[in-house]
Amino acid sequence: AFSKLGGGFGYAKDPMGPRLLNHAHRLPPEVHFLYGGKSWVESATGYHVQSELTAMNDLNITCTVSIVDGGTHHLMCTNPTEVNDIVNRILNSK
Repeated sequence: AFSKLGGGFGYAKDPMGPRLLNHAHRLPPEVHFLYGGKSWVESATGYHVQSELTAMNDLNITCTVSIVDGGTHHLMCTNPTEVNDIVNRILNSK
């Protein structure tokens, strides 16, 4: 399965960032990215999407990026308290 999804060593064939931006009009009013500070997944994509969505003023989409320091790729397993705190903060901000 991974060979069909991959576009070279460690890279997706069809990355999520551009797909989100290409379909920004279909996104919900709030988009949240959550990354582990020690994950191999780069948070740069989340920051790029956040910047682009902010520039698209007419869509009125709020986008946040959170980094869990010391969190790995499976940050919900390695840092459950921090992940729950962030998710609860997002849910309670409504």
